[in-house]
Amino acid sequence: MNLSHCNLQNAFLGGACLRHAKLRGIDLRRADLGGADLYGAQLQFADLRDADLSYADLRGADISNAKLDGAILHHADLNDLTNSSENIVQIISLGYAGLPSDIRYFVDRNIVQCGDGVERSLEDFMSHIDERYPADSVDKRLMRRKYFALIDYFKEMKSIAKSREIELE
Repeated sequence: MNLSHCNLQNAFLGGACLRHAKLRGIDLRRADLGGADLYGAQLQFADLRDADLSYADLRGADISNAKLDGAILHHADLNDLTNSSENIVQIISLGYAGLPSDIRYFVDRNIVQCGDGVERSLEDFMSHIDERYPADSVDKRLMRRKYFALIDYFKEMKSIAKSREIELE
């Protein structure tokens, strides 16, 4: 199937089988792709901003130069992406109901995106967590530790990405 450069903004493609489809440059802004099978799809330069990719199978997909700002990747299978122009770290849950269940760190842009769609720099995210879970709060101590462990993980991923860039030069 070749849908390259088509305009499918706001389309409902939930559960669609788009396995190995040619979707280069496709406009899927705000589209519902929940549960879609995008295994091996060619999504280079696709516009997936604000698209719902919850539970989508993106294994083997080429998302190089795709726009993913605001995309919902809750439980999406991102393992074995063949090509991505962006390093993404995704955490599904920190273990408590009522909290954002999906936290993504866009390593190259140094942006943290929570399940509520708010994007912050890693530094702003740290400040937000510090305010929401103060060090002197006994009842919020566990969540503070979990978030700061997550922040340390994000920092390490950023360091690894920088090291890799230096190795490639």
